[in-house]
Amino acid sequence: MVVALDPRHEETSDRLARRALFGFALTFVGSRAIVFLIWGFLVLALAVVGFGAVILISGNHIGHLVGPRLRELELNSSP
Repeated sequence: MVVALDPRHEETSDRLARRALFGFALTFVGSRAIVFLIWGFLVLALAVVGFGAVILISGNHIGHLVGPRLRELELNSSP
C-alpha cells in the first residue's frame, strides 16, 4: 500500500502499469544492445580467425607448390 501526501500523485493501476512497461522497455532495449554487441564481437573474432586460417593454409599450399623451385634457384645461384 502506497501512502501519498498529495492525493494528485497517488499511484493508480494504469500509472503503475505504464511505469512498469517503461521500465521493462528500457531493460529490454538495453539487454538487446548488449547481446548485439556480444554477437558482433564474436562474429568479428570468428572472421579474423577464419581469415588467419585461410592465409595460413594458402601460404602452406603455395609453399608446397613453389618451394622446390625456389630451393633449386637458391642452390644454383652464386654466393
